[in-house]
Order: sequence, then structure tokens, then C-alpha cells
Amino acid sequence: QQFGAVRGILDQLDRLHHSRRLTTRQHLYLREYSQRRQEIFDTVFSEKPIEDILLYLVTLPGFGIVKAGFILQLVYGQTGCMDTHNLRRYGLSPKAFRADCTATRLLERVKTYLALCASIGTAKLWNEWCTLIAAKYPGTFQTPDSVSWYHVACIMRNNL
Repeated sequence: QQFGAVRGILDQLDRLHHSRRLTTRQHLYLREYSQRRQEIFDTVFSEKPIEDILLYLVTLPGFGIVKAGFILQLVYGQTGCMDTHNLRRYGLSPKAFRADCTATRLLERVKTYLALCASIGTAKLWNEWCTLIAAKYPGTFQTPDSVSWYHVACIMRNNL
């Protein structure tokens, strides 16, 4: 099932690459994802520690610590997504986990990020976020479960 999730994400990126609604920069990112597809897949499913996989994902264009954490949350049920909503809920600066810093500082931020997610708990982060999004967008999502299911359906579209 984990393999299907990553393949689903990569397939979605491939489909996006052909969209005319994307900016030039987005097309360049998607081209790189397409060219590095096997490398991304192999790294995400390697035996490396989660910290190393997260650091690798941060090297992809357009990715930061938070987006990489979100991918690992979806694939492994580990880490979490400290997006704008969660940063606000936990009283953290929007810049707390930016990846535009020195390599040493990036490693410190990744370790802090992983420790924070572990202390809160992946399931708690996900469940509370889904509850928040369902309440914020009641016309789109009737329940927190519908928020969760929407994300599963998006990445598993060709695998369900």
C-alpha cells in the first residue's frame, strides 16, 4: 500500500506536467520530478532513517521540511505536517521550519521538526488537522473522515 501511495503521488505529478495552467517554474519542477522518479521512489522506500529520507526530499525543488514531512506522514504514518494551520495552533513562527538556510541549520531544523512531530504524535496531528479543515470548509468536507479520505483518493487514484 505504501508503494501505491508514492506511485500515486508521482503519477499525479506526471499528469500535472502536461497541464497548461502551470507556471514555467512549476513545469521545470515537474520535469525534474519526472526525470528523478525512480531515484525518488528508491530513496523514499530505502532502509535509510526517516531523518535522511526527509533531508533528501527537501533537496527536491519546491519541497521544504513541511511538505517532506507531509509526504512521509502519508506514506509511513510518521512525522507530520506542520503547515500554516498547525504552526498557528501550536504557537510557532511561520518561518520555524524553512529550508532556505545553511546545511548545519537545516539539519538542526529537521531534527527539531521530527522531535516536535513525535512529541505531538502523527495520528493526533492528522486527526486534529482533518477536524480543523472539515470545520473550515464545511461546504467541501462534511466530516474529518472526508478530509482524510480525500487525501487517500488523490494519491491512490489509480491504485484503488
